[in-house]
Amino acid sequence: QYIGGMAIISLIISTIYGIRNIKCKINISKVKAHFINNFRFGKWILGASIIASLTSQSYPWMLSYFINNESVATLGICVALGGLLNPVISGVYSYMLPKITQYRDNVEKFKKSIFIATGVLAIIGVFWLVTCILIGDRLMIILYSDKYSGLKIELVLAAIASIISGSTTCINAALDSLKRTDVAFGGLVISFVVTITLGVSLAYFYGIKGALFAMICSNIVNLMYRYRGLSKVLKYKA
Repeated sequence: QYIGGMAIISLIISTIYGIRNIKCKINISKVKAHFINNFRFGKWILGASIIASLTSQSYPWMLSYFINNESVATLGICVALGGLLNPVISGVYSYMLPKITQYRDNVEKFKKSIFIATGVLAIIGVFWLVTCILIGDRLMIILYSDKYSGLKIELVLAAIASIISGSTTCINAALDSLKRTDVAFGGLVISFVVTITLGVSLAYFYGIKGALFAMICSNIVNLMYRYRGLSKVLKYKA
């Protein structure tokens, strides 16, 4: 109650202070124009976020329905450990987006920057995949428990899925810099279709391994679609 009361008091004080310090009137027409202009670009990002969320959440639902809840936990652990490079991938995206953007008017330099960044990610990905193959089972035991030993194949599949997904990072940065988020959205839609068709069948017959293999296929389709879309955009731009 004390914390709630303090929060309410702080909110009231902040609101009063904010109202007293407004020094300009809101121009509704400018706000509307700004919203419309940015929504043309942002709607694809919003749609992509929704589709990506649906795709990632489909696999746990499938396993829960076809197998049991314990398989969902196992899948989550494998995906979490296999995707240990995700913070690195996010960092590369944040670093590369402004770098790629500055070359968007020069197609050759634009392509070169994407190629170099993708190459760096590929090297890191291969190193992580080899690590999972060699000591993946030990890592699983150290980080979780003996209960999850013997899941090396599942971990390797999860790592492959994560690496393929990470390979789209630089392509995503390129598409975002060109304001072609509609291409990324299209790739996610197709990968979602693969998930709810191939994913259902593989999860039903092969359980966790099947779900992870379907995840790999979905990510490959997404990668190929985005690569093809970016190639068309750059060909037109050239």
